[in-house]
Amino acid sequence: MHYVRTDISYSKQFGRLGMRISAGRFMSTGYTQLGDFKKYNLTSKFDYRFPDNIKWTGYAAYSFIYRGFFIQWKGQNDPYEVDEANLDNYAKTNQLSVYSKLAIPVSSRFAINVRASFVRTLMGNQFGEAAGFNPALGQGMEFQVDWLPHSGHTVTIGMQYQHDAGSTKYFGDHKGFFIGPYLQDEWKIRENLRVTAGFRYDRYQLIGGPKEDLFSPRIGINWQPWSTTSLRASAGSGFRAATIVERYLELAIMNFKIKANPGLKAESSWAYDLGFRHYVTENWNVDVSLFDNEYWELIEAHLDLIRGQIQFRNIPRARIRGIEATTNISMPIRILGLNMIPSLQASVTAMDHKDLKWNEPLTYRPKLLATIKALFRIGSAQIEVDYRYASKIDKVKIYPINDRVPMKFLDVRASYDFWHLTVQLGINNLLQYNYAPMESNLMPMRTFTVGLQGEF
Repeated sequence: MHYVRTDISYSKQFGRLGMRISAGRFMSTGYTQLGDFKKYNLTSKFDYRFPDNIKWTGYAAYSFIYRGFFIQWKGQNDPYEVDEANLDNYAKTNQLSVYSKLAIPVSSRFAINVRASFVRTLMGNQFGEAAGFNPALGQGMEFQVDWLPHSGHTVTIGMQYQHDAGSTKYFGDHKGFFIGPYLQDEWKIRENLRVTAGFRYDRYQLIGGPKEDLFSPRIGINWQPWSTTSLRASAGSGFRAATIVERYLELAIMNFKIKANPGLKAESSWAYDLGFRHYVTENWNVDVSLFDNEYWELIEAHLDLIRGQIQFRNIPRARIRGIEATTNISMPIRILGLNMIPSLQASVTAMDHKDLKWNEPLTYRPKLLATIKALFRIGSAQIEVDYRYASKIDKVKIYPINDRVPMKFLDVRASYDFWHLTVQLGINNLLQYNYAPMESNLMPMRTFTVGLQGEF
């Protein structure tokens, strides 16, 4: 088993015009049957400065992906194999993305930004059946004004528009659009005190289907009582309309059928955050945050084991609340004429998540997450050790009586810089830990990586 990745890029400035072009190829055998893939991408970015500091930015990207889909293992004794009947589960995707932005500084207190985007995606040969997809199209436009009416106020006013269309034999022919005007004011009350308040109105219209909208206010405050300490608090609401795929997809995968749900409602939420950041020293900071996310009509995939069906449904009320703490510390030192920088980044998140209607945990979510990244740089060499932990998942959709374990992954990487080159070595999942984030799907086994990066 192996993978090979090759990337190349070129950048150049021609007077007022700047450009960057990149190309890449990523091929892998995967670590399971149907885990193999081929990916090709080509990207370009252009910047042009007109007189009066008007700036245009253009971005375009094309990608082609051909890959297998590993849905479920053959059995516990064959965790990296699939049933012979599913060996044709391959699909290809062609995607073209275009983005453009025009920034017009009218004066020192007034500026206009215009953005436009276009995405075209085509899939085919899904799960061994004849191609039944037409290109999916997405077009967007945004107009934004930044205004400084007073030395203590920064006002942002804008309007966003998005139009999506998709047509396949798996979910029919559908079109939809949303429009979202917004307004925000950042008020600098004092040098160490800022208040941000605003709102957004979202309206989603599925042509020939339902109309959904939501008014979303937001407010936040940031206070720095001392030069080394800042306090923050925020509250705001959000809105997400169900996608065309979530509403209308009809597809058979192995022993399950994905059923459409045209009556799927939009989900809305309120998010609350209270936290602080403190610099113990110039190179050591600590950040602690309390959060509470309240959801109405949360969209989740629902599994009916009796009927062998999967369908996107709404959870009427859900909640995710908890605490997150992070710290970053580095200690640059010099020993025997060598510059050394040991550093440590650590974060831990403890949360409680519930389906409030049934007073049960939400599926596939741990209650404790932790990461530790230790890095040591000496001269041109660098060693990095990453550890990731997630507590045992309390609730799953399939095989609920099966044993579940926490996630424990240890990765090690090393690099060395010389001339214009960087040599990279790595070992992922050093401890060869077996973990399935979803039923019958193991994470990658121990993997060795070798890389060479150059800049000329």
